[in-house]
Amino acid sequence: MPEEIQDYFRSTVSQMKARLDIIKGVVIQGRERNVPVGDACENALRSVLRDSLPVRFGVATGLVYTGETPPGAEQSKPLDVIIFDALHYAPIYRDGDFVVVPFNALLGVIEVKEVLRHEQFVIACEQLHSVLEQERGPKEIAPSGYILGFLGVTGKTANGWEKTNVSEFIKEICVLEQDWCLGRRTGDGNFHLFSKDGWYYFYWRLVRQLYNRVFLRERATWKYPVPEEVLQTK
Repeated sequence: MPEEIQDYFRSTVSQMKARLDIIKGVVIQGRERNVPVGDACENALRSVLRDSLPVRFGVATGLVYTGETPPGAEQSKPLDVIIFDALHYAPIYRDGDFVVVPFNALLGVIEVKEVLRHEQFVIACEQLHSVLEQERGPKEIAPSGYILGFLGVTGKTANGWEKTNVSEFIKEICVLEQDWCLGRRTGDGNFHLFSKDGWYYFYWRLVRQLYNRVFLRERATWKYPVPEEVLQTK
C-alpha cells in the first residue's frame, strides 16, 4: 500500500478514535458517579462505523435469527453491534437503530464493554459464542466476533486470556484506554498482541475481514451466463 494512502487511512482512523475518546471520558466520569453509560459506548461505536463503512454494510443493534426462517427459528440475545450484508438482505424487522436479521445476513458482531476485565471478557465470549456457533459454510465466509472495551486492563495482562476462554469465532479484542489489540493470525489461528495503536489495528483488521467475507461469499455464488451466440455455435 502506498505511503500516502497509509497516512490518509491512519489520519482517518485517528479522527474516529478522537470521537470514541470523548465517550471514553464520559465513561470515566460516569464510573466516578456510579452512573452506567454502556448505551453511550455502543451508540458511539455504531455511529463511527456507520459513518466510515460503505452503505452495503448495515450497522445496528438488535437480534439474530439463527434458523432459516423466523417461524421455529432460534432467537439470539440482544447484541450490541451487528454488522450485516445490507446489499443482499433486508432486516426482518427494523425500528430505528434496532434490527432483527437472519443469520445468513450476518457478517460480524461486536460486544462493547465500558470496562473490559477478565470477568467481562468471559461474558462477552459466551455472548458471541452463543450466536456464532451456528456457523454454516466455510470458516472464511462465516461471521466473526469482536470485543471492544473503552476502559480496561493492559495488553500485557490480557495477553493469554484467549488460550482458555476465547471462541474460535472471535477475531479481535481491543481496549481503547490502554491502546492495545489482540488479533488472530490468519495462518496458525493464534493471537498476536499489538501493544500500541490498538484502535488502528482493530479497525483496519475488521474492515479487511468484512471485505474478504463479502467477496468470498459473492464469488461462491457467481454464475456466468453463456452468450446465446456461443450456445448456437456448432
